[in-house]
Amino acid sequence: MSSRIHRITRRWHGHAGVAASLFLVLIVFTGLALNHVEALKLDKRETNAAWLMRWYGLPAASPSHGFLLGKRYFSWEGDKWALGNQLLAGNAEHPVGAIAVGGINYVATPSTLYLYQAHGQLID
Repeated sequence: MSSRIHRITRRWHGHAGVAASLFLVLIVFTGLALNHVEALKLDKRETNAAWLMRWYGLPAASPSHGFLLGKRYFSWEGDKWALGNQLLAGNAEHPVGAIAVGGINYVATPSTLYLYQAHGQLID
């Protein structure tokens, strides 16, 4: 009976040790990230994960202007462009028009025409 209890206790001790080790590794990596925000450029990164914004109680910015491209909404704020919940690459100027034709989204600025695939990847 004693050896059986010893084996069970030893097994649970091993499981608890592994769980504690994983937790400590998580704490170490998140602590390093928090202490080296500037070096890792974490202060320059933005998130567009709706669940994360809700978790921290941050309201999502409502677009004040934009265009309907197919079934998704193209909007902008300053120099940032978004298609639905996704930030788009290759943007700097204020858009003057946008249209979706044949699965391609065309966004025009005063000097450039941007082409995006339906899922938001910059074509040209």
